[in-house]
Amino acid sequence: MFELTGARPVGRSLSPAADETLLLYSDGVAEARDGNGDFHPLREDLAAALREDPGLTEPRRLVAHVRSAAALHAGGRLADDTTVLAVRRASTR
Repeated sequence: MFELTGARPVGRSLSPAADETLLLYSDGVAEARDGNGDFHPLREDLAAALREDPGLTEPRRLVAHVRSAAALHAGGRLADDTTVLAVRRASTR
């Protein structure tokens, strides 16, 4: 892909805090559209879901929620490929 754009990747280092969860997802999740063509409101959905259930930061639960919320928004079927990955730094206790 770099040959097509001439762009080079930019590396970034992250140092998550203990018990912090990092969520990575592909454009198929963020660009899931409903019947009106509106994109899935991922940030708003996650904010509301986490207010209701802070335990949703557990990686398996978070991935399941993101995938099901995107599919629900899109009428039960995602038209694009999706990738959702959540990782959590272990507690230092």
